[in-house]
Amino acid sequence: MAVKETVPEAGIEFKDASEITGNKPTGFLFYGGSGSGKTELAASFNAHDPRVNWEAAWEEKVGKVMMMDYDDGMLTVRGAPNITYHTFTEDRGRPTIYNDLIRMKPKIEELSRSGEIHTLVHDSLTTLTEACMNQVLYSTGHVGLQPTFPEWGTQMRYIQDIIIWSLSLPVNVIMTAHEQIQKDDTTGRVWCLPLVTGKLAQRISLYFDEVYHLESGTGKDARFQMLTRPDRIYTAKSRIGYKEAYQVTSYRTIMEAMK
Repeated sequence: MAVKETVPEAGIEFKDASEITGNKPTGFLFYGGSGSGKTELAASFNAHDPRVNWEAAWEEKVGKVMMMDYDDGMLTVRGAPNITYHTFTEDRGRPTIYNDLIRMKPKIEELSRSGEIHTLVHDSLTTLTEACMNQVLYSTGHVGLQPTFPEWGTQMRYIQDIIIWSLSLPVNVIMTAHEQIQKDDTTGRVWCLPLVTGKLAQRISLYFDEVYHLESGTGKDARFQMLTRPDRIYTAKSRIGYKEAYQVTSYRTIMEAMK
């Protein structure tokens, strides 16, 4: 029996995969231990390397970085050009980070769409998730108490809304996170994930094009490196693809792969 062809409804557009290029805003998640180079890598999107003849399309993707600093870590980027930032401060008794970020959204949208910024950085998502819970507990009058299941759900929704909103902007988006080690007591399996709330840690990579685990080496020839492919312990992924799983952590490395 012949299979009947389904005629697409009017208004539905089908695109040719051969026309897909890397010249589009990209969502990155960098995670790793303290001192692994997360903030430094995010900040490297701020300027062009004069030794590299980047194509015009790539020139439009970099140059001006806006950093949402939740970890008070801007000392790392001191003296760097083309970076603006806002450092958020928090008081658990009267939290402000979440509401301050929500109030900033219209301005960030305006700057993103006008080309005033090319990359938006949230540093770090780990601290931002804590701020979201602080806001939830303050709103419910439960400051200092153990969160309830509904409060955990509200916090997760806050985080997801911020991620989805950020990735909808016409700029590169970088979110950093600290790492956490989890162990299955039954099987003994150990794995490393971004340090965010509950089950979101296992699903968060779905939102991003690129997820890299960052590491700082030791010894005489130590260098910062990033893992771009998953293994039995670390969560990682890359849609742009690399020849090797471990890469030197630099903007140039990422752009060469995207080209």
